[in-house]
Amino acid sequence: MKPKSQFERAYEEKIRKILVTDELSEFSALESESKSVSSLPPSSVGGFEETSNEVADVTEIDSHLEEQDTSEAMDISITPEFLSEQTKNPEFVCSWLLYSADHFLDQAHKSVLATNYVEGTSMYYRFVKAALKALHMVVSDYLTVLQPAQAAKVYYQMAKVYLEETEDCGRAEQYAKKAMAISAHNGLKSSRVAAELLYAEILDISDRELLEPFLTERQELHQQEGNIDVSCSFKLKRVATSLSAHNFSSRLKLLNFTEETSVDPKLRSLGLLWKAKLLLAKGAAQDAAQALHQCRGVFLQMKDVTSQLKAMLYLQNLAVSIHIYDSKHGQKWVQKLTDLIHREENDHWSSWNDDGSITISLAIKSGSLSFSLHWIAPDELVGLFHLMSGIFSLSESDPDRAKQSLKVSYQTAERHISALTSHQVTNRSFKISHLTKKIVRFSCIKFLAAFYQVWLSFMSESDFGGIKIIYAFIDSYNQENFTQEELWYYHFLIAPFLYLSALHAQSQGELNRAKYYFMKVRKLCSLDTNIPTGGVQLQNSLGFGGELVSLACSQRELFIYSTLHLLNIAEYEFRSLSQGKNASPQHEQAIQKTRSSLASLHAEMTSIAETSLTGFSSTHLFSLTYKSALAAYHTNGIDDTEKNLDDDLKTELEKLVFENTNPQNVELLALYILLRMAVSLDQSKRLYGKCTRRISKADDNGRILSLFVYLEAQRRELGKHDPAKGEKIKRKIEAVRECIHHKFEKARSSVLQV
Repeated sequence: MKPKSQFERAYEEKIRKILVTDELSEFSALESESKSVSSLPPSSVGGFEETSNEVADVTEIDSHLEEQDTSEAMDISITPEFLSEQTKNPEFVCSWLLYSADHFLDQAHKSVLATNYVEGTSMYYRFVKAALKALHMVVSDYLTVLQPAQAAKVYYQMAKVYLEETEDCGRAEQYAKKAMAISAHNGLKSSRVAAELLYAEILDISDRELLEPFLTERQELHQQEGNIDVSCSFKLKRVATSLSAHNFSSRLKLLNFTEETSVDPKLRSLGLLWKAKLLLAKGAAQDAAQALHQCRGVFLQMKDVTSQLKAMLYLQNLAVSIHIYDSKHGQKWVQKLTDLIHREENDHWSSWNDDGSITISLAIKSGSLSFSLHWIAPDELVGLFHLMSGIFSLSESDPDRAKQSLKVSYQTAERHISALTSHQVTNRSFKISHLTKKIVRFSCIKFLAAFYQVWLSFMSESDFGGIKIIYAFIDSYNQENFTQEELWYYHFLIAPFLYLSALHAQSQGELNRAKYYFMKVRKLCSLDTNIPTGGVQLQNSLGFGGELVSLACSQRELFIYSTLHLLNIAEYEFRSLSQGKNASPQHEQAIQKTRSSLASLHAEMTSIAETSLTGFSSTHLFSLTYKSALAAYHTNGIDDTEKNLDDDLKTELEKLVFENTNPQNVELLALYILLRMAVSLDQSKRLYGKCTRRISKADDNGRILSLFVYLEAQRRELGKHDPAKGEKIKRKIEAVRECIHHKFEKARSSVLQV
């Protein structure tokens, strides 16, 4: 069973002291209540729409909702005596009970923020209990009044409440099976499919080993019956609920129906969005872009495309643009998201639900089938958009815009976390279990925004301002203050935070601590490290799509970068020890140990390119960075035998530099490495010219790279036959050194503190 969050466990402890029932999980629904809950005017009810809940990716947005109308709350006693007076009109009583059950659940969800307090938690579960009472009264005394479709609906609703409000999977399974049996016996296709999808959700929590066989059986059965769209719905369900780190390829095969034009466009578009998500997670960004392009084509075939689906498409396209450094298209998707958010804000997010649910309706042989996707709500969409916009601006080398976007994202997340963990008078309406996920989602947005803020501060100002929040997170991780569930929710944050902590330690000269953190990052991001299926499911339940999965995928890159840093530290330690005059056996042992470590890391860096690394070959910027670093070590190895030039590597590096647009400093670094590898005077002059045209002195990193270029030109005596050129190079070296003297002094003093 899925572990309960710390919030839900706290609520349970409160409830055990409050509920009048003997067993919390059972909610003895036929027991009379001494206190009334909320009133409804007696009203007759019509047919019930048959729906199922299927989980997809979720993101939430700021809802502009009116204040709750407290005048609705009135006392009423739902007792057997009251109902016995209405026995002459059982249809009315039954309809009234069904209407009441819906109303009580609605009231519970509207009071969700009150559950931050004991009294509010009591009120929430009293509403849930009242709803269950009403439903139990229907099935115990008035089931014969209902038509088969209504009876199936009642059992479906009971299963849904027991599953989502009490996590009583036993009772949920019992009633879901009854709903399936009634639907199958009476040929109610829509009700049957809805109950089957709900039953799959129950198995997802109670017995995952049975989930895949059940979904496969249902998928094949509906295929045989000629219900192609329904069969495809079960394929989507298999992708959503059975995803693990090992079955991406098999899940992608299930989405082949997206190529079939006979399938409902809504299903095809959802399948393509899922396909893009999986491809992003694999690192195949170009393939993901192709899937999203197909999705846009499918949207054109649909009469009405919801703004939620458009937002999904735009966010994933922006993630792809960030992943492959596509400035032109990235700006396009940022603008489209900006326009969409402005339109929805002006419309008060009227088409969005506060729980992030999206209703999808399909036409089937016997009528229609409706199911719900759970993505994210308005407030979460806004926070996530600003986060991704900030990351995109970082890749655009626009630190000011990035800083502003990240600041807004962080403040948005903090504001909503504060609102969700206190009781304010609002019309927020969703389940108590959803409250936990919303808080975790905002926490993820907040932590990621903080991470990039610190990174930006370090890169642009050589300052680690804000590092305290990173260390606070790491301390909670080290001291096991997170629950096992929280660890999986936050799993993709741990490696980046440790990496940033390692960078900070290295900048302060604390090399042992830096090595410890870099080695932990390598272990977390190791190719041999597998995330258990349960962990993948918990992360997936957050509702984020490929937009954050692709960011988490960058942990594979952290493995390479951590190896680079460890190699750099090992080189420094080896040179320091070798230059020492200590002749003791211990000193010699230390030299040998460092030499061995250096050789091992160097060999690993060289062989990584031959390893099957997820996402490696698809990310141009990552490949350019890695190849540049590898070439640097080939031209400056640990001894003379390591300085053999690698013609294939040089060719690859030239191709990466000259055939693509790259960030200015990264491209300058690669050109500088090629200048180092040049074997003729003509090559040296040509590459030096290319370097000088790309030199930027807008930040310290650009100035440092320019210094390296000028020093290399001086070393190669490029001004030997041109005194004016030689003098110009000398002046530039002096000017740059004067400009960045403070940075070198800070680095030198940090190392000397060791």
